Amino acid sequence: MEELQNQIRPLLAKLYPESDNRIEALSHQFVHLIDEHQAKRSEALKAFDKDTPANWFKSSETIAYILYADLFSPEAPQGQKLEALRKQIHYFNDLGINLIHILPLLKSSGDAGFAVDDYETVDEKLGTNQALQTLISECHQQGIHIALDFVLNHVSDKQTWAVAAKHNDPHYYPFFMWSHSGEPWEKVPDIFPDFAPGHWDYVEPLDQWVWSTFYKRRPFGYTTDQFDFAQWDLNYQNPDVLFGMINNLLTLANWGIDVFRLDAVPFLWKQPGTSCISLPQVHTLLKIFRLSLQSVAPKAVFLAEANEQFEKLLEYFGQGDQVQIAYHFTLMPYLWQAVTAGKVKDIQTVLTNTPDHTHWWILSESHDELSLEMLDKPIAKTLTESFLNNGCQPFRQIKGESFPRGISGTTFSLLQGDLRKIKLLWQLKLSLGWTPLFYMGEELGVENDLNYQKDPIRCQDSRFVKRVPLTEDRKNRRHQKGSKEYQWYHTLKDLISWRKQHPCLVKKPDFFETGNSAVLGFTKQDAQEQIIILANCSDLSQTVNVPTLGTPTLEAFEFLSR
Repeated sequence: MEELQNQIRPLLAKLYPESDNRIEALSHQFVHLIDEHQAKRSEALKAFDKDTPANWFKSSETIAYILYADLFSPEAPQGQKLEALRKQIHYFNDLGINLIHILPLLKSSGDAGFAVDDYETVDEKLGTNQALQTLISECHQQGIHIALDFVLNHVSDKQTWAVAAKHNDPHYYPFFMWSHSGEPWEKVPDIFPDFAPGHWDYVEPLDQWVWSTFYKRRPFGYTTDQFDFAQWDLNYQNPDVLFGMINNLLTLANWGIDVFRLDAVPFLWKQPGTSCISLPQVHTLLKIFRLSLQSVAPKAVFLAEANEQFEKLLEYFGQGDQVQIAYHFTLMPYLWQAVTAGKVKDIQTVLTNTPDHTHWWILSESHDELSLEMLDKPIAKTLTESFLNNGCQPFRQIKGESFPRGISGTTFSLLQGDLRKIKLLWQLKLSLGWTPLFYMGEELGVENDLNYQKDPIRCQDSRFVKRVPLTEDRKNRRHQKGSKEYQWYHTLKDLISWRKQHPCLVKKPDFFETGNSAVLGFTKQDAQEQIIILANCSDLSQTVNVPTLGTPTLEAFEFLSR
């Protein structure tokens, strides 16, 4: 433990530099906390740690899938959703999925689980702690890893610390940041300007404002509550907050979680006069969390949810001492630009500049909106208008701007069910490298569901348009030849099987010029094989000139591999 204490001291000193004596006391506290959780780790999980390769998450076999437990088993009774999910492990085995990200499942007040009330208790509507641990254990036995959200930027205003702070408890009050005016900080962006504007939530019992990046009960400028919950940002300038969240992380790690998706991680540290996004202290915090996790669950890894400019996003890997994986948010809009506008150059540019030592989840869809902000404005405006015309919904519409910052919709609805485009989108995700990610229902051609607009709370959040229940009837139709579900499911299943037959596809692509702006060309190679890939992202046939292939002509949206 002396080595661990030597590792943690300089990190703590960067955050809390008041005195050497304080750092010494905090480092002792850290080591004691680690020791407690190491002692609690089960023998079964210790054996799993020993048998799991260090870089398991980089395997060419790994295919990830993201779901809501209640929406994946809508017919299951309240309290039995996780048990119902356990009974459907065969669904994932059949499709070829071996990493399941279960979206927030802890006790929560709102935001589809991201307003956490209790970090040590599964939401009773979904099941029990034991049901989750049984699910994880059985998944591990069948070669499936489990990812879970770790909401570390904020807690719900019903969480224990927040409730105590609301009652002016002197210990918990400084777990949060307070204001007597609620005036916004000039350089800090407004995340939800259309339905939860500003940076502060009004707390009536104290007649004060608490920092709240996302959902507020009563945003600045409102005279009545807008929601029945709020998310209060934690004040990591208080070391008690850091140690409390480390304790929560390690408790979950000892349930057997393999991947922790770090929700809203860029926002962890607030400092007046800055944007309060991706400040240097955020990276120090990540190093501390990483050291904590590795000390207790050595094969568990972090996934960064940081929708930042690419140069900023790369900083989250640190020197191999922060996160192991990040969503490739920079690539995401360029995939959509390719299959809708036939422009492929940006894919080549961004992936050429992606460092070899990094690992990514390659996604086109998630539980959140599709953000097109990184595209050139004329293209972003054109695509947005097209998606809105397809019946998809605006998200984060700012007054004075001609189009929204994001669009909510399922893959099927965004592309009007055009399987040619969608198949190409899947082929790109599966072949460009790293780990592909699929969102629940993507494989069944699920369409937008506007029923959320009837809910007085959810109606303000268009992301619910794509949070669609996967009923037993819908899933069973994947066995019925001639049905849309059969066609989509088996198309993706075959593509995943193809991916797993070619381990070199996990590697970073080596691009070559095709002489055609609508056709992407790249190769993959390992000791066993070399694959040459051409992807025509145009709705017209295209001829290319490639020395090793001659002058092949590709049909509209054709993906050719040799």
